[in-house]
Amino acid sequence: MGRAPTLPCEPAQGRQASTTSVDVERVPADWIAALELREEILALADDLFRALAAAPSKVLCPSGDPTTLRSLAGGASVTPTSVASPAAAPLTEAQTDAFYRASTLGLAWLDARESAPRRFGSAADASWRNYAGTPTDLTELDRLELLLRDAASLYPDAFSPRAVFAIPGLTDDEPFGQWSHVPAPGLARDAFRAPPPSPAAVPDFLAAAARAWSVALGKPSPLPPIGPTTRVLVVGAAALVEVAGRFAENRDLSFGEQVVVLTDSPALRHLAGLAALALGELRAPRWLPPDVSHSSPAAEGVSPIEVLASSDDASTDERTAAEALLALHRR
Repeated sequence: MGRAPTLPCEPAQGRQASTTSVDVERVPADWIAALELREEILALADDLFRALAAAPSKVLCPSGDPTTLRSLAGGASVTPTSVASPAAAPLTEAQTDAFYRASTLGLAWLDARESAPRRFGSAADASWRNYAGTPTDLTELDRLELLLRDAASLYPDAFSPRAVFAIPGLTDDEPFGQWSHVPAPGLARDAFRAPPPSPAAVPDFLAAAARAWSVALGKPSPLPPIGPTTRVLVVGAAALVEVAGRFAENRDLSFGEQVVVLTDSPALRHLAGLAALALGELRAPRWLPPDVSHSSPAAEGVSPIEVLASSDDASTDERTAAEALLALHRR
C-alpha cells in the first residue's frame, strides 16, 4: 500500500507559506479540525487588519501608549492623544511641586512610625551613598522617586502620580509610567537635608499636606455620628480632613470602604490617599467627578449614602452635585 497523501499547511493569504506537511494517516481527526480552525482564524485576522488599516480610529496599546489602528497594521505613527479617558488638563509646575512635597510628608509619616527609619536621617543618607557609589550619576531626585516607587507598592493612592493625576493607560503597579515632570530644582535635596516633621494626629498631618498643595481649608459642616455601615459622601477638603479625623477615633470604621469623595481635583485625590495611609488602610476611598452622570457605570455601587460631609471650600457646583447624588442614593 502506498504512502497516504499529505495536506500542505496552507497559510492565510499574505502570510509566508509553510513547507510543513501533515501525514493524514497519522494525525487524529480532531487535530486536523483544530489546524483548519486555526487557519480560518488567521485568515479572519488578516481580513480584520486589512480593514483596520484603512481606518484612522484610535486605540490604546497594552503598553499604555495611545496609537492608531493604522499603525497596528504597519502604517501611521503613534498618535499623542489618549482615548482611554477624557483628556486631562495639563499639569502645572505648581501641581508637580505639590505632589512631591505632599508625598514627602507621607514618607516622613511612615518613617516616624518605624523602629528603624530608613528614608530620612544620617543612617538613610549613608545607605544611599553606599548604594549610589561615588562618583555617581544618581541624583537626590532619583533617590526620592525610588522611595516613592517603594511606598507606592503598598499605598499607590498616596505616592503614585498615576492615582493622584488619574493618568490613563497604566496598571495599578506602575506608579509613574512615562512621567516626565520634575519638581523645582533643590526640592528633593532640601527634603533630605531637612525632612519635614511628622504630626502625631491624622487631621494635623492632612492639614500639612493641604498646605503643600496650597489648599486653604474652609469650615466643615457638622458631622453626624458614623457607624461601621454608614456610607459617607465627602465634598470639600476640610470635610475630608474632618471625616478622616472621625475615622481615626474609631478603628472599627473603614475609610476606604465607607467613604466616597466627590472631586476632580488632584489635590483632593492625593489628600484622600494620604488619609488612607495615615489610617493604616491600603485602599483609598472611591472618587467621582462632580459632573458624573447619575446613571453612568461610574456612579454604580455608591448606594446607599446616609451622610453628606461638606465644607465651604468646595465650589457651589460641587455641593450642588453632592446634594443631588445624596438625594438619588439616600437609603
